[in-house]
Amino acid sequence: NRACLRAESKDATCDFISLGSGNCDMEVGIAQRLVEKGVVNFRLECLDLNQQMLDRGNALAKDSQLTRAM
Repeated sequence: NRACLRAESKDATCDFISLGSGNCDMEVGIAQRLVEKGVVNFRLECLDLNQQMLDRGNALAKDSQLTRAM
């Protein structure tokens, strides 16, 4: 599977998009589990129609130390 090979490569970044992310609770949990397993070469973009929910998700990601400068 191409996605798995890319995730194992330290030279590539895996990009994921989550549609209808809401407050991004699930996405933050997934990101935390990936980091715990040593996978840090990924970017997870959350999309939702409700900007207030995305703002809460962004705050949750920052509080969980899962954001980095772009």
